[in-house]
Amino acid sequence: MLDWLATELVRSGWSIKHVHRLILLSTAYRQASTLDPDHHALARKVDPDNRLLWRQRLRRLEAEALRDAILAVCGTLNTSMFGPPVPMVRQGDGEVVTPAGAEGNRRSVYLQVRRSQPLTLLRVFDQPVIETNCTQRPTSTVASQALVLLNSDFLTAQGEAFAAYLLAGGGDVVGEAVRRAFGRQATPRELRLLGDFLTKQAARHGGPDGRRRALADVCQMLLSANEFAYVD
Repeated sequence: MLDWLATELVRSGWSIKHVHRLILLSTAYRQASTLDPDHHALARKVDPDNRLLWRQRLRRLEAEALRDAILAVCGTLNTSMFGPPVPMVRQGDGEVVTPAGAEGNRRSVYLQVRRSQPLTLLRVFDQPVIETNCTQRPTSTVASQALVLLNSDFLTAQGEAFAAYLLAGGGDVVGEAVRRAFGRQATPRELRLLGDFLTKQAARHGGPDGRRRALADVCQMLLSANEFAYVD
């Protein structure tokens, strides 16, 4: 396949865009990762490791893309281009974050990379270390990732920003939260479960801003879900 793609690149006049289009529009690339027991029984028997690409492999967003996706969904992504890199800030609890405000919410490509102060969110999601060469980025699944998503000040702030964005728009905040986070409509079961959680959590928080704080909890929960981090 690589040989064929190489000859196709030459035939197209060395057009990288042509090769990208060819790959992205291919049947193999556009397949879903969902397993259909009836149709895939034979395929799983013949090729259990999916070496022949009879289905798409589920993959997680890279660290930088995950952070940018969180900012974009919450409506806080700063898309300004060029300029100096965004410095890192180490908090008292040891978490390394970006400065508060719009400057700290720039795309991850503009973040300063320091060996002594890697951004915590990016590091736990397998951002390469700069001490050594990285020929292939690994994808790990470790407990520290879930702990960061649950306890990070960055995720808490983004959950609150997401909630404020939804409340400003009005309407069905739960349905809109799922649509923005997962890129699909919420199922009736999800609407019921999240709606019940929102009501009970607002009562737990109490006070005039109880509903806003409860909605922020829902938003942080959606941002921490596997469906947000993994691409089908």
